[in-house]
Amino acid sequence: MKKLLALLMAMAMFLTFLTACGAADPAPSEDADAAGAESAEQDASSDEEVVYTFEGPGIFDDVADVPASYKEPAAQQGTVEQVSYTCGEEEKYFLIYLPYGYESGTENYNVLYVSHGGGGGKPETFLKVDEKTALQNTVDNMIQNGEIAPFILVAPTWKSTTFTADAGYDASTAMIENFVKNELRQYVVATVDANYRTNASREGRAFSGFSAGGVTTWFTFIHDMDTFKYFVPMSGDCWAVEQTGGATKPVETAEVLAKAVTDQGYTGADFKVYAFTGGGDYALPNLAPQIYAMQDNPMFIFGENTFFGLHPTATHGDPMARIYLFYVLPLLWGE
Repeated sequence: MKKLLALLMAMAMFLTFLTACGAADPAPSEDADAAGAESAEQDASSDEEVVYTFEGPGIFDDVADVPASYKEPAAQQGTVEQVSYTCGEEEKYFLIYLPYGYESGTENYNVLYVSHGGGGGKPETFLKVDEKTALQNTVDNMIQNGEIAPFILVAPTWKSTTFTADAGYDASTAMIENFVKNELRQYVVATVDANYRTNASREGRAFSGFSAGGVTTWFTFIHDMDTFKYFVPMSGDCWAVEQTGGATKPVETAEVLAKAVTDQGYTGADFKVYAFTGGGDYALPNLAPQIYAMQDNPMFIFGENTFFGLHPTATHGDPMARIYLFYVLPLLWGE
């Protein structure tokens, strides 16, 4: 009954949040507090507030902020390189983080791919060649402190070079699907595996993304499970049925995701999903109904192959991805 009530309330509130969810993500910032001020406007005339509660196995209730010291450079620092590739008639690039000691070592590394949101149109959202981002500093510190094993981080872009700021979300959805179906595996992953020491198997790869990057992560789950085993969608619902379908058609969305597993020849034992958002994030009303529906779908066994974490106050903005990645990195690959 609790889930049904929440779903009905979410549907009633959908029009209130539609404008916010259609807006571009805030401009990237290294200051999470500043990004928090960019949260979506709420309907001031509404007297009711939807309260989303999540219970049962696989629900993370301790998602907390990253220690402030982790924004500072570590003593042992990785390096970032820019790699160009040609996709059709487009010249594109991605940024790749190599952990400290990569150059002098011989071992192969697992790879996490992380996608920006709708407002962050470049790989520089998370990594930069000429300076240390807060995300790189966090990863450097975690590796240095032994909290996670060294790994490779890749920041690509799903946007076409023909993208314009006023293209809107219809164009974004088309570009996301095209990127996942025709570019991610064939060009980005292939280039990484051909030029770097990677664990070149689906068990050695994870895909993540924030906001529209979260949408990208769900599409990757649907189309590229033969390439990735781990999926970390952050503050973005699945748009495979329709845009913001996690809110408008949550049951159908969960069914599409479940069917995609079997259609690709896999079972519930062959993947792990770690989804995240924040209590102050305007993506919550879209993602929450989908999570409820996934809890009711037998393909998604929460606590085994599916997990959901809710930061109590986090709002919307690419820097919030650092909070969720800080939490999930120690869980990936059994480390």
